[in-house]
Amino acid sequence: MGLFSKEKLKQLQRETKVDRKHKILIVDDEEANLRVLSEMLEREYQVITARDGQEALELVQQDLERDQIHLIISDQRMPGLSGVEFLERTIPIIPKSKRIILTGFTDVEVIIDAINKGQIYKFILKPFDLDDMRLSVLRALEAHELEEKNGKLVAELQAALDSLQLSLARQAEAEKMAVLGGYVAGIVHEVNTPLGITITAASHLESKIEEITLLFKSGKMSRQSLEKFLNIAQESTRIIRSNQERALDLMRSFKDIAVDQSSNEQRRFGVYDYIQEILLSLRPALKKTRHQIKVQCPKELMITSYPGALSQILTNFIMNSLIHGFEEIKVGEIKIKVGLQGENLQLIYADNGKGVSEEHLPKLFDPFFTTKRESGGSGMGTYIVQTLVTSTLGGTIECLSE
Repeated sequence: MGLFSKEKLKQLQRETKVDRKHKILIVDDEEANLRVLSEMLEREYQVITARDGQEALELVQQDLERDQIHLIISDQRMPGLSGVEFLERTIPIIPKSKRIILTGFTDVEVIIDAINKGQIYKFILKPFDLDDMRLSVLRALEAHELEEKNGKLVAELQAALDSLQLSLARQAEAEKMAVLGGYVAGIVHEVNTPLGITITAASHLESKIEEITLLFKSGKMSRQSLEKFLNIAQESTRIIRSNQERALDLMRSFKDIAVDQSSNEQRRFGVYDYIQEILLSLRPALKKTRHQIKVQCPKELMITSYPGALSQILTNFIMNSLIHGFEEIKVGEIKIKVGLQGENLQLIYADNGKGVSEEHLPKLFDPFFTTKRESGGSGMGTYIVQTLVTSTLGGTIECLSE
């Protein structure tokens, strides 16, 4: 009798819940060993046998159910292929199978090297004890089942991660569309003002034209009335033209920013001018405040990059300052400093708002993290910024706060 009693082995078998679903391949050129192992194991498992490595390899290659071979038990010293060589060749064919090798003392170093390489699960010295062999088989199949469960768990976790990433991408897209929607509402409101002034000026000029026309037709037009009309016409024309240009600038800015944010295409652009366009597009939100924005950037600085990413980054920064940083602050200051650092563009954004607490700073770029959940905050703004900086622009981002 070996190290374990029959009762203990039966208990182990019950605990591991092994049944004849498991398939074992036994390879041994000694007929006696092959018969003893087969008779012992076929009571509980499906058993197939081979008398040398080459026969076993052909059996594995031809077996339509080879993916179901859970365990291979092979002798080391056999004619033709050795046990280690045979087992190495089965790894690409049935990589998930466990492998036990039977060996004498003279081959131990070779076997241990194969174990260290992960090619063999364990070795058993000959002559072996049957109860020890049963226990080794149980443990090998138990390890196989555990790896199978782990593999399924990893696949489930990967599927969950893929689903989360898809959800984050959709949320980020929704956030981007919300920003564009905010642009639309703000720009429409902002454009209405110059257009309204233009219409008023045009109507006023139209009424004055009618008045001067009547004076002219009646012969009552004097030099003074003509000069007065010309002055009104000149002023009205100036008002109409300036407000038309203002409306066109707003629309042009909105178009550029909206197209860049939706297309995510790379192009060459002037950084300073583009920042001014971003600020112009944010004018509806900024003009309601007394906050000041100072931009320090070389006007001649040109780069080839993704302007839509830069627009989203600065928009998120500025809106964060307005909503979070300048909460309860009437007059705040934002500084945007841009310059080259080697071949990279460095953008430093700072405000003199209330800052980020030490507790929240490590979570700042986490998705869905927000201190304004009750006010409708999504917690995606800084996460989107980090994704744009690291993924789209291939850069790094760091936040410092007092």
